[in-house]
Amino acid sequence: MATIRLTVLSSIKEHDGRLPILVCISQKKERAYIKTEFLLDDIAEFDNGKVAYRKDANVMNKRLEFVFSQYKEKFDSIECIDYFSAIQIKRIIMSKERPSHISFLEFWKQRINEIREEGRESYAKMNEETVRVFTNAEGDVPIPAINTLLVEHFKKWMIKKGYANGNIGLRLTHLKARINELIKSGVLKTDVHPFAYTKIPTAEPKECDLLIEEFQKIQRAEVEGKRLNLGRDMFLLSFYLCGINLKDLLSVDLSVDILSFERIKTVHAKTGKSVITIPIHSEAKAIISKYINKRGFLDLGYSYTYSNLQKYINLCMRELKEHLGIKQTLCFYSARKTFAQFASELGIPDGVIDYCLGHSDKSRGVIRYYTKVKQKQAEIAINRVVDYTNNPEKYTEYIEMRADIMLMKG
Repeated sequence: MATIRLTVLSSIKEHDGRLPILVCISQKKERAYIKTEFLLDDIAEFDNGKVAYRKDANVMNKRLEFVFSQYKEKFDSIECIDYFSAIQIKRIIMSKERPSHISFLEFWKQRINEIREEGRESYAKMNEETVRVFTNAEGDVPIPAINTLLVEHFKKWMIKKGYANGNIGLRLTHLKARINELIKSGVLKTDVHPFAYTKIPTAEPKECDLLIEEFQKIQRAEVEGKRLNLGRDMFLLSFYLCGINLKDLLSVDLSVDILSFERIKTVHAKTGKSVITIPIHSEAKAIISKYINKRGFLDLGYSYTYSNLQKYINLCMRELKEHLGIKQTLCFYSARKTFAQFASELGIPDGVIDYCLGHSDKSRGVIRYYTKVKQKQAEIAINRVVDYTNNPEKYTEYIEMRADIMLMKG
């Protein structure tokens, strides 16, 4: 439950050493502070929420009581206050306009700001696009108006406008997440979930895993030019590191022999953390040595933003695809899909593949957290996959036999 009170902290001082009296906003375990104009010489001059042991204590308390009442009035007028964070409450209180009943879009935009403050810029931007689409379809709506009819209308509007299934699914997933937050916090009260009668469509799986022959074309290619070399190296490096994504690849120390990291994508996940510990294979080290800087991180020689660098590397891979005559889609994600496909074909257990990829594997329930896949199993899996790419003929008979067995089971 959110609270507001006056306080003084020895850690917050003015340049001259005096202590400002603060308005403290508490929400769960979070605190936010607003400085007032009232300054004390010592923390002992503040006792039980009031100024004490000063000649001007009575005068200061009267003025302080008036100032605090202004903040308290705004605080008390905030509807749905239990949902907001302490920082958001502070912003509302300090705004010039009197807070009014929050609309769904206002809530969503405030949530995006919170997501951005958590460092999830990509997810924040995706939600901003969903807000734009939702606004075009439905306009702004009060939170109590969110129901099954609204959700179904939004889906039908996107279908009518020609949105692809993957795009519709993404927008509905964002919408459902925000609605669930409102329900969980008690802001939206409903007997029937707004998504009770709406099925979220899924995109067709992206066919971007390579055949072993296509992989070897890249693996054995001698190419000229920065783009082709960068496309080749980044694809192979990601593959040899179990399909690591670009953001993680740029943020991990690659000067070690054993790589241990948590995917940036799952850092803010609420259902358990998933640290991946894998060895850096010699094939990967050969590529890393071409780009590593003194601090142990990749330096690709570009000053692009992450988004632009991502686009540039995918452009390099598309050029590599054309140069080598590869028919399948080739992008950074292809490395991850290809590693998983090869591992599966070789009979590596799904749990080990999930571990290498950093998947949470929610479908397996709590047992996954009691039977951790050991680092040694991941090492064996990586060595087997890399050996397969170097000597596929060794595994041809096994893969064919396994495929026949799987077919008979089906």
